[in-house]
Amino acid sequence: MQISTAGHFAAAPRQAETACPEWTDILRAYRIAAQDYCQAVMNLTSGDVAGFNQAWLQAERARKACEDYRAMLHYHEHDHRCFRPRANC
Repeated sequence: MQISTAGHFAAAPRQAETACPEWTDILRAYRIAAQDYCQAVMNLTSGDVAGFNQAWLQAERARKACEDYRAMLHYHEHDHRCFRPRANC
């Protein structure tokens, strides 16, 4: 188990016999989307209304992209069956 920055337990990463190139590409895109979302949230300030609204829309687009890539990871894993969980010891 790993502990997230929010103090919650997260499942340990799954191990694969070999890395699936498609899954790796989606993961790379997910990481970039997560970084973009983080930056967009950091850009939210209590400045003028128009600037805040624009920053909010950008953060929402980044959040949606992040969610989409995460869903793609899960869908690919389920559909492609390229990952197999380790046996519990």
